[in-house]
Amino acid sequence: MIEDEAGSGSDRRGSDRPGSDRATGGGARSRRPWLIGVASAVVVVVAVVVVVSVSAGGRGSPGSVAQTILPTVTGSASSPGGDPMSPSGSATGDPATGDPASTDPSAGDPAAVPTAPVEAAPVAIDAPVTAIPGLVFQISSMTSVEGTASAVGEVAGPSIQFTLTATNTTSAPISLETTVVNVTYGAARTPADSLSTGGAPIAPVVEAGAGAAGTYIFNIPLDQRGDLRVLVDYEAGTPIAVFEGAGPS
Repeated sequence: MIEDEAGSGSDRRGSDRPGSDRATGGGARSRRPWLIGVASAVVVVVAVVVVVSVSAGGRGSPGSVAQTILPTVTGSASSPGGDPMSPSGSATGDPATGDPASTDPSAGDPAAVPTAPVEAAPVAIDAPVTAIPGLVFQISSMTSVEGTASAVGEVAGPSIQFTLTATNTTSAPISLETTVVNVTYGAARTPADSLSTGGAPIAPVVEAGAGAAGTYIFNIPLDQRGDLRVLVDYEAGTPIAVFEGAGPS
């Protein structure tokens, strides 16, 4: 009887094993949907990458797909405290033309850098000055007058009036269209204000072998005429003729 009971006991334990096998088989079946889901996700990702590669075919090779999807970020990403999402902060040029960036439009072009006018050595107030070969300027007369204001900004008062002559000794006409006449006075070389009434600028052209004259009037106080400077700027790039001396009182 004892053996029968032991045998039946082992049979009962043996009958428990199929149950255990069923439990293990059920665990394997429970993992299969998860594996299928992962495999499906991988397939979808591969399909998306292939579609993007095809659509980007006109802009680059398939190997550049990753760069198209994830652009490279440079600049402050490696610096402490920087914004890793901000691009490089320095401009390298115009992407359309490839020209390097420049904050100075005249950089590298010496001709674009303005230069200060150059004055010739001063001469006496009534001496001749050769502005360029064949063109001579001279103040032929200077008098004291009472200036009249007739234009906006002009001020009437004590003034000087002088006549400037230009002589052309060449065989071709010389243009005076860009010639400018100015006057300063006193040790501080204060610019004098010009008056239009009573004045007549020099002719715009001096014919070959001929001369031209112009009359100019400038406001200058009576007590400031001991040091006058008449500046005749023939044209840009040539030294300014300087007539220096005392004016009429």
